[in-house]
Amino acid sequence: MTAPVLTIRGAEKALGGQPILKGVDLDLAPGCIMAVLGPSGAGKSTLLRVIAGLEKLDAGQLASGSQNWDGSSRFIPAQQRRIGFVFQDYALFPHLTVRDNIAFGLQELPREERAARTEELMQTVEISRLAGSYPHELSGGEQQRVALARALAPRPEIVLLDEPFSSLDRRLRSELRQQTIEAIKQSGAAALIVTHDADEAFETADQLALMEDGKIVQTGAPLDVYMRPASLTCARLLGDLNVLPARVKSGAIATPFGPIPSGKFADDTTVYVLVRPEALVQNGEGAECVVQSASVRQGRLLARVSSPDESIWLSDMPLSAGMEKGETVSLALDLEKISILPV
Repeated sequence: MTAPVLTIRGAEKALGGQPILKGVDLDLAPGCIMAVLGPSGAGKSTLLRVIAGLEKLDAGQLASGSQNWDGSSRFIPAQQRRIGFVFQDYALFPHLTVRDNIAFGLQELPREERAARTEELMQTVEISRLAGSYPHELSGGEQQRVALARALAPRPEIVLLDEPFSSLDRRLRSELRQQTIEAIKQSGAAALIVTHDADEAFETADQLALMEDGKIVQTGAPLDVYMRPASLTCARLLGDLNVLPARVKSGAIATPFGPIPSGKFADDTTVYVLVRPEALVQNGEGAECVVQSASVRQGRLLARVSSPDESIWLSDMPLSAGMEKGETVSLALDLEKISILPV
């Protein structure tokens, strides 16, 4: 088994007397792109700054391979860590051209080699025509490409990206996400991408790390984490969710759409039934529900429906479902797309 390129154990960090990281454990495999997903204030950006060496741990260990970067009275400064950082605001040097921004971290290389590496990266992220431009002359998307090229220039083992697409419009975000991932994969570096956008995390990541209140609460492949959340908190981090508190009786759980098997849960256990909107499917033998509202979102139909017990549920359907307000539809649960967790 390949050793992690980054290992974090028990990482703690307070800022202004306020605990931010509260015992973070995390492993990053070589060449892996991991999305750190969590709400604002979860500690995501602080985690990146600690990894980069811009902040020192208060407790815990941070290592790359066999080299201890932080902890046990040892601290390796940022410039000695093989890390590239794409900041949220890109942090380009305003007095330097695109070419010089990218070449900034290559001063130890001979001039010809430095120029060749810079040109290679400008071609990779498709900004060669902007080589002589200054940051204030660039669009947000162009600045993001320059920041990525600058981060990749010294051939880092790890690239850190702090919500790099948050200021871009939706169409450009999707385009640049794909280009960014391709550039990182081509470089061979591992990457941590901080985001609060679940769609972005799914689109970019080989692995997800869900973060809440200063801790990593679940890690795994995106599909595994989505289908098998470790907690209600984890499930809510990953998108829209219907939550039904229930009690197991006679090996089953009662829902407005009919009983479902309780699985491993014994009778009289109180559970949460977690139902993603796409787990509500049209079925002629399902429960009769009334559409309260329906809207188009990202090529899908998102509807709010009232079930027979008058509870409100979110349903995500193909546009061909054609639901309209006031219409009665027959809905059932797709049991392969629900989770049951203990309360």
